[in-house]
Amino acid sequence: MAKGFSPLIGLAVVVALAMAAVFGAMSLANPAMAAVGQPADSQLTERTVSSQLASFTVTATPGDTSVTLSWTDVEGAASYQQVNRSRATPGSGDFGDWSSPAAAITNGGSVDSLVNGTEYQFQVQALNNFGTPIAVSNMVVATPAVGPIAPTAITAVGGPAQVTLTWTPGTTGTAATAWQYRQDVSADIGDAAWVMLDNVTDGETAGDKTAMVTGLSPAALQVFQVRGVSASGVAGTASSSSAEVAITQGATFMAQSDKPNSNTRYDIQIPTSNPLSTLTDEIVIELEDYSVPGTIGESSVALTLTRGTPTAGRRCGGVDGEAGSGIFATNCSTTTIPDSVSVSGEKISVTIGDWNKDRTGGNTASYNEVMSGDVVTVVLKQSAGVRNPTEAGDYGPAIEVKATNDPSEKLVDLDMTDRHTIDRIVKLSEEDGGLGDTVTATASGFKSNVTVRFFIDGYTGRDPNGRLEQGEDVLCAATSSGDHVASCEFMVSTPVFKSGNNYVNAVDGQGNGGSFTMADDQKFELKPSIRATPDGGSPGEIIQVQLASFMQGAVTRVTLGGREVCGSMANTPTCNGSVNNQGTGTTRVAIPNWAGAGIQELKVWVGEQDDNTNVTIAGPRIVSTPTTVVANQRVSLVGTGFSPNARLGNITPGTDEIMPAMSIGGAAIDWNDVNDGRVVNVDDSGNWSASVDLPMVEATTGTGDRLIRITDSKGRTGARNVTLAERDFQIVPESGRVGTLAVVRGWGYPGKNDEGTSFTIDVTYKVSERSETRVSVVPDASGRFEVQLRIPTTAAIPSTNQVEVAFDLERNEGTITDVKQHMVPEGIIRLSATSGGPGSTVTVNGEGFKNFAPVASVKIGAIDITPAPNPHTDANGMMEFDVLIPGLDVGIQTIEVQVGGTTSSTGFTVSQSGINPGDIVEVAKGLEELGDNFVNVWHFNNDTKSWSFYDGEDGNDLTHLITGETYLLQITSTTEVILNRDTRNLTCVGTNCWNQIVW
Repeated sequence: MAKGFSPLIGLAVVVALAMAAVFGAMSLANPAMAAVGQPADSQLTERTVSSQLASFTVTATPGDTSVTLSWTDVEGAASYQQVNRSRATPGSGDFGDWSSPAAAITNGGSVDSLVNGTEYQFQVQALNNFGTPIAVSNMVVATPAVGPIAPTAITAVGGPAQVTLTWTPGTTGTAATAWQYRQDVSADIGDAAWVMLDNVTDGETAGDKTAMVTGLSPAALQVFQVRGVSASGVAGTASSSSAEVAITQGATFMAQSDKPNSNTRYDIQIPTSNPLSTLTDEIVIELEDYSVPGTIGESSVALTLTRGTPTAGRRCGGVDGEAGSGIFATNCSTTTIPDSVSVSGEKISVTIGDWNKDRTGGNTASYNEVMSGDVVTVVLKQSAGVRNPTEAGDYGPAIEVKATNDPSEKLVDLDMTDRHTIDRIVKLSEEDGGLGDTVTATASGFKSNVTVRFFIDGYTGRDPNGRLEQGEDVLCAATSSGDHVASCEFMVSTPVFKSGNNYVNAVDGQGNGGSFTMADDQKFELKPSIRATPDGGSPGEIIQVQLASFMQGAVTRVTLGGREVCGSMANTPTCNGSVNNQGTGTTRVAIPNWAGAGIQELKVWVGEQDDNTNVTIAGPRIVSTPTTVVANQRVSLVGTGFSPNARLGNITPGTDEIMPAMSIGGAAIDWNDVNDGRVVNVDDSGNWSASVDLPMVEATTGTGDRLIRITDSKGRTGARNVTLAERDFQIVPESGRVGTLAVVRGWGYPGKNDEGTSFTIDVTYKVSERSETRVSVVPDASGRFEVQLRIPTTAAIPSTNQVEVAFDLERNEGTITDVKQHMVPEGIIRLSATSGGPGSTVTVNGEGFKNFAPVASVKIGAIDITPAPNPHTDANGMMEFDVLIPGLDVGIQTIEVQVGGTTSSTGFTVSQSGINPGDIVEVAKGLEELGDNFVNVWHFNNDTKSWSFYDGEDGNDLTHLITGETYLLQITSTTEVILNRDTRNLTCVGTNCWNQIVW
């Protein structure tokens, strides 16, 4: 949001060129003579003066054989000189030669001895104390002539703040078409300024003229003169006589606000020419066109009595006998509230209050009286609710002062001598902003039901003046309402709005303009703005910054992320780009090598103006293949956005040696591990590629993301996050018998690197603290490995042992060890039959024992039934042998087998000897009677604490039914059936068809 401006066309240049011959000789040919106002050459010739001279404006007033020149004093000027040239026929032909520079002339000085009827062209030059020109004026033309002769018989009639002048015009000579007056005290009237009379009318006597001058200050004596002005603008001779008159105090009306429809305070000051009585007489104030509420409380009105001429016995303040009592002091005043206030339409009637109501003792009447010459001020407070007119114009109350006991008697009837001027005002909804903003403009005080146009007041080189002129842009238009208010929206755009303050004014359909005082409410400050294209990039790339709404000038400073890119600081280049007189421009910003990645603020200054925007800095980019890595892995890196024609790494000062400038997770990467030790060059586009062997250090053997950071020889740094692969291993199976092989699989370990160094992984199975079995393995390129490991036969059965996977780091950083638990299960025995009578032969199968170990003992209950010779396990720790069931009590007995210090057991059911066929029967045969009504049967072995079942499908582990054992039998429907020679009633309740039976 920037400010632009169109530079003023140097008026000094135009003036200097026009003055080429006038002061050129004086300043260039002979400065010494020019300094004292003498011509440098006998014949002046036109020469060009410096275009750097300032300019000022001169006006010319013609007179009889003279022209009076006036101007505003130039700062630093010690004196002024004028030159002129003439032509005999006004308006045609060429002017003659310039006169020599005349001696010093004062502001308002007269150039005399001119020829009436001849047209003259004048120009003035300002000189400093050394006689050097510092400014030249414009050129003005005037034709001296005989003005109207002096008027006669001037008279003056004074009144409150005004005077009426009457005079008789001269009857010969040039006729007067306009009239001027001047006033002052008698001794100084010759130095007073002449003022135009704009309300001249015919007087009561034939040929006489009369005019009223208002707004005068009270004075005991004022002197007036009058003179005529011809149609050609030549002023005549002042009246030979003067009119003297006294000016009295007039009624005054002052409002604290001049805004339309404003609720404000009003002070009405009324001089009294007749005595007034308190509590009896009233002041009637008619506020035509003002908004007056229906009622006004007494407390919203204040009355102040200011004494006029001091008179003995008339006091104003203090109680008799107290300090301040006695003879009244000049201009002393006292305040009270009205006795009553009434409202009728636009008339407010205020009954004079009792200024003496709180006073005690003495002659209180002397405090209440209002004498001729006193002043009563009526204050209508803001709380009274009176509001200004809604339409602009000059207003003022009509005032009557009358006695309430005789309403027909008007003691005072005053029209205001000064007026309350209501302004046309313009107000904007926003006081500042940028291009594209929407602003609401509101105009008050304009004519109703007309089109009000809002415009930029003051185009290039012009100050605001309240008039819509050529070159000033109309922003929007609206029809004013009955309340004399118009409102519309406009968008801030360029080149309509310039950088800095833009004043918005309005004009209605009758040509009425708004205020040209340019209040803050009418001001919109256009702030500078920038836009970056593209809105980011990498170091070395160019960002084109477009500037708008700045003041004209060069780009003086640019910062990125708060750090200076260009400007006036040491070791920073000068900025490029500038802003033209339309407030727009561009600058090119090269993203510096030190720019960090991320969103950063880009800020641009043009002089003292600045604006900022966010840009995204990508930084040099690095692509890694793969992105998930392990230690010792060879990865491929590709870089873009680095310094063109640089190298990777830092160049040692004074040599061509490239030092490493590459790291991962903060750990340096040896230069020999980059591109096999070869130099990596960056091409002219900032691109490079290289292979990198990642070091085998702590930074690459953890988990999570690690940052690869690379710097080139010109200081540009890029970075890339890679992810370290998760490192872990597993043992298959999770538990195993001693002497058997287990498989150890690992992943995320240092990778095999055929081009560099390969690392081995040590896998150890440890029993207690002793390393029993160790193997080594080389992982593949991605850090995976698989190796077989034999479970030591020295491991206890059962036992829990450790498997360790370890590897050594580089750079003496130690050893990384990962540990997992491994189980050796207890030995297992199985029987060919789970029940039988004494004398039965049962086959015992065993596994999970030490290999080639003899069976130390086999017992059932307390009886040793170890076969002879003693059997032993094979190479896999397995065995098989038969035993004879001795005579034992009927029921479940435990068979216990001890091999190599490991004991294992299982249950066996001993049945009665000589049992009938069917006491132990196969499941399918025993339940044959159920047919399709059978679903499945379950049995719980209380010795082994395990379940077994039979459903006729594969995988059944219940083979026989044993008399006396309890079973859970599931059927499909209620039935009665004979099982094992007993009648069984099997039932279903709903969908629950489980039945418990004893076989």
